[in-house]
Parts: sequence; C-alpha cells; structure tokens
Amino acid sequence: MLIKELKKIISNKWILFLLFVLSIFNIFFCINSQSKELKQSNEKIEQQQEKINNYSEYIQSMQENLNKISSFKMFNGKNNYHKKSAEKVINAYDKVKNVKPEFGNYSVIDNITKLGFSDVVIFIIILQCVVVSINCDRRNGMMKLIKSCKKGRVSLIISKIGAIIVSDLAVVLLIYIPLFVASINIIGCDKLNVPIQSVPGFYESAFNVSVIQYLIFYIVFKYIAAIAYSVILLVCVILFENIGILYTLIGIIMTLSILAKQFINWDYKLAVLKILSPVTLIDTTSLTYKYYNMNILEQPFNITGVAIVTICIYFIAFATMGIIFFSNNVDINIKLKKNNKALSQKFRVRTMTFMEYKKVLVINKGIFILIALAITQIYMMNNIDTQMDETQKYYSEYMQKLEGTTNDSKDLYIKQEQERFDNIQKEYDENTKLYMNNQISYESFMIISSQYSWDILPKEAFDMVKNNNEYVKKLKREEKINGWLIDDIGIKYLIEPKKIYNEIIAWIFMISAIILIVVSCFAYESETGMKKLTDSMLYGTEKLNKKKWGVSIVITTLAFVIANVPFIFVIVNNFRLSGVLAPAKSMQMFSEIPINVNILTVLIGIYLLKYIVVLIAMIVIILISKLCNGQIKQMAISFMVLVIPLIVYQLYIG
Repeated sequence: MLIKELKKIISNKWILFLLFVLSIFNIFFCINSQSKELKQSNEKIEQQQEKINNYSEYIQSMQENLNKISSFKMFNGKNNYHKKSAEKVINAYDKVKNVKPEFGNYSVIDNITKLGFSDVVIFIIILQCVVVSINCDRRNGMMKLIKSCKKGRVSLIISKIGAIIVSDLAVVLLIYIPLFVASINIIGCDKLNVPIQSVPGFYESAFNVSVIQYLIFYIVFKYIAAIAYSVILLVCVILFENIGILYTLIGIIMTLSILAKQFINWDYKLAVLKILSPVTLIDTTSLTYKYYNMNILEQPFNITGVAIVTICIYFIAFATMGIIFFSNNVDINIKLKKNNKALSQKFRVRTMTFMEYKKVLVINKGIFILIALAITQIYMMNNIDTQMDETQKYYSEYMQKLEGTTNDSKDLYIKQEQERFDNIQKEYDENTKLYMNNQISYESFMIISSQYSWDILPKEAFDMVKNNNEYVKKLKREEKINGWLIDDIGIKYLIEPKKIYNEIIAWIFMISAIILIVVSCFAYESETGMKKLTDSMLYGTEKLNKKKWGVSIVITTLAFVIANVPFIFVIVNNFRLSGVLAPAKSMQMFSEIPINVNILTVLIGIYLLKYIVVLIAMIVIILISKLCNGQIKQMAISFMVLVIPLIVYQLYIG
C-alpha cells in the first residue's frame, strides 16, 4: 500500500515539474548571490585570515571570560541558571580548543546552508505532496468505500504518512545535492575535509567535525525537520478540506512561526516559543553555528538537542492526531462548506469569462502564483539601495536651485561657483608650495588639506551641472529647443534600472508566472477531458479560445504591473522627478531623438515597449500551448524558450 500511495503523489506530474523548475531557480539564485558576495574587499579577506590564525586564542579568551562570569558572587547559588549555562558552554568549546581551522574559499558553504529560497521550495513541494496524498481519495469518492473496509482508514493513513516521509527524502536530496554540486563546480570551494570552523559563518561552532561531515549532518537534520513540517501540514489538510481556509490557516501558522524566530532571543524566557517554531527547526544553521543554551525550568539545555527532541515530539504527536482524525473522518469545515454552497447558489455568475477566471485563479491556483510574484517583488524592493552618494547629493542640490530653462541669473550663479572653486584650488596650491618650502608646519598643512578636501567635494557634481548647462545652451542655439536643467538621477534609474535594481531577475519571475498561468489556462480542457465536449459544440472552441485570450491578456497585464509598478513607486518616492515635463532632448542621452517630446512621453514609451515585449512572450506561450500536447511539455518548452535565455544572460552577462 505504501508503494501505491507513493505512486499517487508521483503520478501528479505538476509536482514533479514544479520541483524541477524551482530546483533550477534555486540553483540560479544561490549561484547569483554567491557570485556577488565573492567580490569582497581585501580588507574583509585579511580580517577573516586573521580570525582563522587567532582561533585558539579566541576560544581560550572566551572560556576565560565565561569562567570569570561564572565566578561572580551573584551567580554562586547552586541552582543558578547562568552559572550552569556558562559551565556547559565552557565544556562544549573545550572539545574544539585544539581545532585548527584553515583559511580558504568557503563562501559557498555559508550561502548554501543559510535559511533561504531552498527552504521555501522544500515547504512548497511538501505542501503539494501532502495535499495531493490526502485529497486524491476525497476527489475520487473513495472515502466511503475505505470506511467500510476493516481497518481501512487506519492502514491507509499510515501508508500515506510513509509515502510522504519517502517524498520528503526525495525532495530534500533533489534540492540540495544538485545545489551543492553546481555551486561547488561553478563558484568553487576549497577542500572539504577541513574543520567546519574554517567556514566564516561557523567560526564559533562547537561542532568538532569537518565541512563534509557537517554537510551530511545538515542534510539529515533538514530531512527530519521536513518530516515534522509534513505531519503538521497533514493534520491541517485532514481537518480543512476547503483549500482557501487551508492556505489561510497555513499562512497564519507560518507568520506566527516567523515572528517567533525573528523577535525572540535564546536568552529570553519565551525561548521555548522560538524552539517550537517550525521555521526555527528548519533553520539548521541558526541551531548549530554557535553554542547556545536555553532556559527550561532553570536548567540549561543546548538548542540543537532541544530542537531534535522537539522534532520527534512533533512527529509523534501530529502523526497520531493525523491517524485519529483521518480514521474518524474528522472535518471541522463541513458546515462552512454547506454555507458556501448555499451562498454560491444564490449569487452564482454564469458567464463564460467568469468561469475562465475561476479556472485560472482558483482551480489552477493562479492567484497564489500572482501573490508569490508580488511577495517576491516586495522582497526585491526592500533590497534596493536608494541612498545617493556624495556626488549625487551635491548634484541634486545644484539642480534644485537651477532647475528649468537657462537664463542670465543661472549663468551668473554658475560663473560665481566656478570662480569659488578656482579660488579654493588656487589657495590650496599656494599652501602646498609653502609646505614644500617648509614655510608651514605639517600639522597646519594637514588641517589645510582636510579643509580643502571638504570644500572641493562638490566640484565633481558642479562640473556635471556646468556640462549640462553648456549642452542646453547649445541645444537652444542649434536646434531652437528650450531645454531644461533637471535633476535626472531618478529618471535615469527608471530608464536603466540595473544600476540599483536587478530587472532581469524580476523579469525571470514575471515570465515564469505568466507561463504557469497561461499554459494552465489553455491546457485545462485537455487535462480534464472537457475538450471533446467543447469541440462538439457549435462555435464552442472558437468562443472559448477568445475568452482564454482575453483572460491571458489581463493576467499578463497584471503580472507586468506587479513586476514594474513597485519599482516605479520606489523611484518616485525617493528621487525628484519634477523634470519629467522637460523636453526629452534636455538629457544628453536623448540627444538623437528625432522628434521633440517631453521626458514623460519617452518614459511611457519605454514601459509601453516593455509591455509589448511581454505580450509577445504571452503570444509565444499560447502558440506553444496550441502546437504541443501535454501541459508539462508545454511549460517545459516555454521555460526553455523564454526563461532559460534570461537565466543564462544573468549568469554570464548581467
């Protein structure tokens, strides 16, 4: 029966395809982030090398400090938690005092093992496996038949739990092994038989193991944590048959879990809530990178051991609850479903367009794909650095004073500012000569140099302003266009986002979302067997296809808005854009534009062209859906044609 239950999960090709796609994305994003972190300064590299060389002294110093703390009079009580905790920490680090870390390239290990996209992928796939395993019998109406069999439900749910556990192992291995291999081969990593303390993020670890041994432990720990996730999700799926309520409940649980992990420290008395958080349990690195104790009934317990015990308790408790609830057909959502059915009968909408939106957004879970796209964009927006450097700040200040068409007063201001900088430079040159002739002291010259550096700082920005002013005057003289002096920092970011924002990654997510939704929209009838019915109706297929095209355009537009509007909002919120009504030729980058339009028109045109490109991508997806059979095949080809080139561009060019 275990094999049969496993086949039910595997037969759902959607899960396999989702696992493959997310695994590829995971490798891509991990490698991309690792490539950026490799570009660290020589100073950081030297600091890390110094830390490695002084490891023994660090451990000895830490133990001495803990000994001093534990000897304080206020900690002398027999039952004092802090004294006991300090002693346990000293004993733990005593095992690694003779460890000799080696300096090398181990940033890959740090990046692979930190909590991130890999854990999100594991959670998504496990959730789908659990939902498919439980709901496949519900949809086929097999529950009543199983109920009539001797021990039917009990043996069935035990088999389902076994199949889910096997699926968990496959998911964890298929996510991490390709990630390890790809990262180590592409980014590079030094030998893996060195102590785990050689890895920067594990410098304070109390584990006396090598890097390869820790990676094995990491995979095993992730697996047992994934099992804990599975049985918790299993109980949720059993109790809540309604998908909307189920996902809402899971969202609430995960939100509370994230809050507990983020805002509760290990030395708080509420640390027990943190260790109960499923997100904490899946974050293996946070449990092992440093030795921590938590206070349980005034006794210090190492968080790694407590986490393992918690996972075991979760498995036993929730697996037992799952067996009891499933075998007794417990479903606390039955009444709510009846009410929903009554409401839907009263307010039913029967248009074909409405049904297409329902298929795309509800049945095919397109709404969750769009929500995931929106969450991804919010995350990317939080990583945008909108801070201006010194030159940009001075440039913006100058343009704030001079913005608009040129005139005599602005020319006079620029002339006076140029004279001021000339005088600053002249005075500094004279003082330099005096210093070279020993006519002023070193200390005095240092003060003069410091003041000069401060006074001359706006010069680079002023030169840019002066250059723009000369260009605008030339524009008026030669082309009879009244150009403006404008603060164009934000405008340039809107035109070339890559300077502060990785637009390619945003497009990868956007196109992926469009592929998943549009392909499922056109494949629905074929996958459900309804195509024969629509083919037999007069104008049935033609009318249905028109509706699908309309829905696809709306979904594509929505995805485009989600992927682009947040960035525009960030720029509008952080930079001056009052110059968008100026003639486009006011900016030197638009000097070759053949028509005289304002900058706002050009910006609208640029984003309109981007939108047209996205619509063309949608048309390509629809053509692939029409020419190829099978939803998985259609998605795979669409990803190969549209997404893989973007990934290659980002990895090797972007």
